[in-house]
Amino acid sequence: MFKIIATTVTILLINISTKAITVTNSYLGVATMTEQVNEVQTSGDGSKNSFELNPGILTGIALPLNNSSTLNFCPEIGVLLPRHTEGGDITRSSYFFWSNLSYDISDWTLRAGLGINYTRISSTGGTKSLGNGNSSSTFYLPQYAETANNFVIQAGIEYFFSRSFSSRIDGITLDVGDSDKRAFSYMISILYHINPQTFYMGGR
Repeated sequence: MFKIIATTVTILLINISTKAITVTNSYLGVATMTEQVNEVQTSGDGSKNSFELNPGILTGIALPLNNSSTLNFCPEIGVLLPRHTEGGDITRSSYFFWSNLSYDISDWTLRAGLGINYTRISSTGGTKSLGNGNSSSTFYLPQYAETANNFVIQAGIEYFFSRSFSSRIDGITLDVGDSDKRAFSYMISILYHINPQTFYMGGR
């Protein structure tokens, strides 16, 4: 899957001028991501997650394709701050790399693409008993740190309040090719946009 993303990024970059690369938009943002909606137990009574405050930061740029003023290639990276499960038994952190195509329509931007999400889980091991409806179940905690990666399909919509600020919501599908493991996440973000810039490669 990583090869697919790398090939896609390479092809898109070839279509961008090799002499002067104009960054039509660069941005920094804060976000919160709810991972694997309705898949994670959040309390002793068996409740599942529908919204979680998992804060993080992200940054990205927009590169115009074929001198288009509305169609852009948008690589983006982000990281969620480490968080602990109830009781502090498990530490979980996440980071991601997405490569999107975006299309501008007035004050709105539509975007979709591919990416990789990484999740790192660490614990000291042992077991933990959690409520499971009217009963309880024993769960084994990982003894060592483990990192999982997921190929994802991502799509989002963004609204610009002004030239400098926007808000965005993204839907993320994990394990697209596996119907048993497939899961859905979403991210809500507020972004600050920096003025367009031009970077010259190989001289002016």
